[in-house]
Amino acid sequence: MRTRGLEWLLLTLLCACGGGEGECGPSTGVVTKVIDGDTVVLQDGERIRYLLADTPETTRGHDDCFGEEAAAFNRSLVEGRTVRLRDAEACTDRFGRRLAYVSVDGEDVNALLVKRGYACTLFIPPAGASRRGEFEALELEARRARRGLWGRCPAPCPRGRRPPASTLRQRVPHRPGQRLQRIDPLGRPQDRPSAARTWTRVHVLGGNRPVASACAPCPPVLGSANAMACCLPCAWQSVSPRPRTGPSGSRRPPMAARHVPGFNPRGGQPTPPRPAGPIHFVTRDVHLLSTPATSREQGYGAIHTSHSRRPALSDRCLRSAGMNPFASTTDSLADLVEARREDILRRWGARLEPHPPGRSLELQERLEGMLKLVDALVLVLRQGSAETWSAGAAWAHARELGLRRFQAGARVETLVEEYGLMREAILEVLDASHRPLGTDELRTLWRALDRSLTEAVAHYVHEHEHALSSRERRLQEILDHAPAAIYAKDASGRYLFINRPFEAISGHARESVLGRSDLDLFPRETAERFRYNDRRVLAAKTPLVFDEEVLQPDGTHLYHTMKFPLPGVVQGESWALCGVSTDITTTRTLRQERDEAREQLHRVLTQLPVVLWAFDAQGVFTLFEGEGVVSTSVPSRVMHGRSVFDVFRDRRDVLEVILRALAGERLSTELYLMGVWFEVRLLPVFDVGGRVVSVSGVSLDITERRRAEQELRASETRYRLATLATRDIIWDWDLVTDEIHWSESAPRVLRLDASQGPPVMDTAWWTASLHPDERERVMRELQEAIDSHEGHWEAEYRMRRGDGTWAFVEDRGRVVKDLQGRPVRMVGAMQDVTGRHEAEAEAKRRAEFEQLLIGIVGHDLRNPISAITMAATSLAKREDPDPRDQKAVARILSSAERAHRMLRDVLDFTQARLGGGIPMDPREVDLLDLVRQVMDEVQQAHPDRRLEVSGRGGARLWCDPDRLAQVITNLVNNALAYGDAHCPVRVRLRGQPEAVTLAVKNQGRPIPQHLMPHLFEPLKRAEARDGHRNSHGLGLGLFIVKHIVDAHGGRLRVRSTVQDGTTFLVHLPRRPPARD
Repeated sequence: MRTRGLEWLLLTLLCACGGGEGECGPSTGVVTKVIDGDTVVLQDGERIRYLLADTPETTRGHDDCFGEEAAAFNRSLVEGRTVRLRDAEACTDRFGRRLAYVSVDGEDVNALLVKRGYACTLFIPPAGASRRGEFEALELEARRARRGLWGRCPAPCPRGRRPPASTLRQRVPHRPGQRLQRIDPLGRPQDRPSAARTWTRVHVLGGNRPVASACAPCPPVLGSANAMACCLPCAWQSVSPRPRTGPSGSRRPPMAARHVPGFNPRGGQPTPPRPAGPIHFVTRDVHLLSTPATSREQGYGAIHTSHSRRPALSDRCLRSAGMNPFASTTDSLADLVEARREDILRRWGARLEPHPPGRSLELQERLEGMLKLVDALVLVLRQGSAETWSAGAAWAHARELGLRRFQAGARVETLVEEYGLMREAILEVLDASHRPLGTDELRTLWRALDRSLTEAVAHYVHEHEHALSSRERRLQEILDHAPAAIYAKDASGRYLFINRPFEAISGHARESVLGRSDLDLFPRETAERFRYNDRRVLAAKTPLVFDEEVLQPDGTHLYHTMKFPLPGVVQGESWALCGVSTDITTTRTLRQERDEAREQLHRVLTQLPVVLWAFDAQGVFTLFEGEGVVSTSVPSRVMHGRSVFDVFRDRRDVLEVILRALAGERLSTELYLMGVWFEVRLLPVFDVGGRVVSVSGVSLDITERRRAEQELRASETRYRLATLATRDIIWDWDLVTDEIHWSESAPRVLRLDASQGPPVMDTAWWTASLHPDERERVMRELQEAIDSHEGHWEAEYRMRRGDGTWAFVEDRGRVVKDLQGRPVRMVGAMQDVTGRHEAEAEAKRRAEFEQLLIGIVGHDLRNPISAITMAATSLAKREDPDPRDQKAVARILSSAERAHRMLRDVLDFTQARLGGGIPMDPREVDLLDLVRQVMDEVQQAHPDRRLEVSGRGGARLWCDPDRLAQVITNLVNNALAYGDAHCPVRVRLRGQPEAVTLAVKNQGRPIPQHLMPHLFEPLKRAEARDGHRNSHGLGLGLFIVKHIVDAHGGRLRVRSTVQDGTTFLVHLPRRPPARD
């Protein structure tokens, strides 16, 4: 364990010493573009293809299911970020893209895409073989959880993740020097591919005898006489030319031999198919066991196929042919294991599939190793003792198995797991054989299996430690030659590793440093500072950078140190840290000298709020400094060394100025350069011969001044356009000089004669133009506004126009004061409102006429209505009236009452809208008595309805009883008209200290929400409970109710819901406010 930990530590240190180059390219890079879910582009243009992760396509015209989601998830992980690249067995794919495992912030992006269901596992040998099993396990987990595309897409991974089955089945093992020959179903050689593809075999010929054979798949024909003809010709066949000896001593074909009906494996002409007998078969899916003596004598052996994922196929196929797939006639446990070894291997392989193999460890290679293990177990069982494992081929096989697994990169846990799966496979075969087993045989079998596992693991560990030791030496040599001091400490500060440069820093040899702390090697102050930095790194669990000083014989040296915690924790804390320290003493000295010189020059140049520049006779910038450089947004270093003719090649005006300066002319001009306005002064510099050798200059930023001038011009233009577009007259009065300036529209609006030149429009003219009746008021209010603190003035007055007519004007202005608070200016606007005054006067005259007309009509209608009412009342009081006459009289009285009410509503409406409000005659009244009186009258008109009245608290207040009776009557009649006929109408009074609240409530259909905002508008009526509009009024009732309540200084509200019905709330003060 110490060797393994040290190797891991050295690897970590090597990785920390530099980003470096891998075998295939840089190990880090910044992602600048995401092509799709599995391909990105780095900053140097290199394309990276994720190994073993295959996301749905979104490029080259493809729009696969879940492709956009996979690309978006990939983009969120890596775009614009620094990623680490780890290469595998191959560098590039066939498209030239680099193949790599990509990680960011320690997260494996390839594995995360597969785990989250954004990608499938795609293995194209040899790249990715080391982690293929890991990725297939992640895909299986995502598939079972139905994550991502496995739960969203109808056919995930349509391109598949492995070569077609037909390709696998036709992959025939052969050695160099052997030739391939295609054979038909009767064993006859074919020069060209057979038309019946599913019946074609390929033989590997060794001399004149077939060594191996394979055939393409054919569809099963289950339940028919030809079932065997389906199962057998499609097997992967392999024929060995060398027989072996069976348990009885007879010569029999080896287990790798194959029996095919109609085909003689020894060559020659085809033989007729033998009848179904005790023959040993392993079909494409299921092991079939039978061992007749005749088959041994004839040399027929077993049929062995590749492992399939449909285990039920051959069972059904062979049972349909009348064969027992698990018949056995073996006598001993050794015979049983030997006869059923292909079945054991098949079951072992089926269990192995969910467990991914190690790097470069194919299933066929694993099967071969397990086949040797089974043969060895048979040997032990025949000899009857597991002690035979102490020497011989069995021990060599166990060592070979451990060596193979180590070389393939598999973990030791994988090796142990394989043995456990083999134990399970043997147990299952033994159970299926229904053969009684002896305790000694089983004990021997399990001891042999355990001993084999012990030998294999021991050799695996031996090889692993040997490899670690070699790697440790190589890594130590590499780190010793590093220019920086590299070291590692545990959590207590004791050194675990140092390289040779650290020995020079500490002055101690490696052997005397390991296991000691900084207090043992450095002065206390230095050691405590080191220890403090170590604790910070361990606590933060992230790399930190420090500058650390170390006293050495030649003086104090400064080291730039990066320390980082090593992976792995003990009880929640990092167990160790690593440090890389680089001596930067010389670099710091040079940097300080350079910085001091630069700072001195920078202070001189940057103190000036200008741009100092110079260029030589060829136009190359030699100076570009100053505070004004900031406004150009162009760093000084960018301009140094560039040609003015290149920088300003698109500016002919600038080039003209430059050429004039190079010709010896001194210039001063304004130029717009790099988004800034400059006032530029150019001064040529001459040599002794009078030739221009350079041009120096200074540029002053005048952008703000130019902007202010431009804004002033724009403001003046806007002001002029605004005054021309509006009907207002804009005026500006200088209170100091008593001069007044008018806008261009003033002469036109005031109808002044401008034919003889601009009219005189001073303050004296304005004062004389005021109406004599209003002049004194306007001048007084104007002076008050000038003297007031607010300085705001508004007035409406009459002013004489130029044609002698009077105009109504609305004037307003504001006083402007100086810093001492003295009024120095007044700005305002005047508007001609003559048209509005004329319209208001006309509307007032029309309203008065309408009110007078309605009053006259109402007054004239009252007399005939009163006469109708009196006549009808007299007829109702006659003795012995005719019932029919009584009914007609009642109808006349009801109609007359309704006409009287409508007439009253019309008069009230007219008074409310046109007459300044409904007149009131308030006096002190008990509102509860008034409510009961009104309710009695309404009850007489509606004897079949139930009315309820209640009250609490005092209800006395000042009001107009007639008007409030009108309010109560309208509200109660509305409740009767629109409420549920089977529910009562309730009137509640509640007295409060300052007011009385009246509530009228009914049950029934609520008021529609769209009518609520317009409920108190005139001529608005809702539908009655029978679905028809109420025809007993004009829709003025609630309008008049609101005006009466407003006239009393009260408030009217309404609530209407399905659960609580409709409630009108009238809130009345006990004493109404005084009216004007």
